Amino acid sequence: MRLGVLFAAATILGMVAPAAGTSAADAPPCTYVEGTDQLLAKGRIVLLGEIHGTAESPEFVEMLTCHALAEGLGVTVALELPQDEQAAVSEFLGGAEASIEEILELPFWSREYQDGRGSGAMLGLLESMRLRKQAGERVRVIMLDRPQPFSMRDRGMAARLLSAIEESPEDFF
Repeated sequence: MRLGVLFAAATILGMVAPAAGTSAADAPPCTYVEGTDQLLAKGRIVLLGEIHGTAESPEFVEMLTCHALAEGLGVTVALELPQDEQAAVSEFLGGAEASIEEILELPFWSREYQDGRGSGAMLGLLESMRLRKQAGERVRVIMLDRPQPFSMRDRGMAARLLSAIEESPEDFF
């Protein structure tokens, strides 16, 4: 499975590979999604439910992020990924020398059972956010999930989201 994720990520990343000296003009282009304009506003929170493992969900998040950034909004993308890996992913997004291969070595991405959240499309979304940050866009990614009893998991993710909103109340979430 891991090799398949790496192949899918490499395929996606081949389409958006960064050039040296990335600028705002080098950020991936926007694809318009009809009807999303009415969602874009400072402090607006849009919750998206998805079937894990699809390519369409991360692609839609990227398109919505692109439109919000084009409207001059700061954007926070909150993902159902482990908080334990926030530091490594933030370092990767910050343009550090971390690579997709290093992300794939993290426990979440290298675990035996994969539920679709650690897909090639999700890696593509992270790489897209990385390119946007390198281009000077105001985007951040936060990880919401953490190990806890299943009955408390959603509450924990909601608490993490509320904390992020308090940190950046004018962002589009």
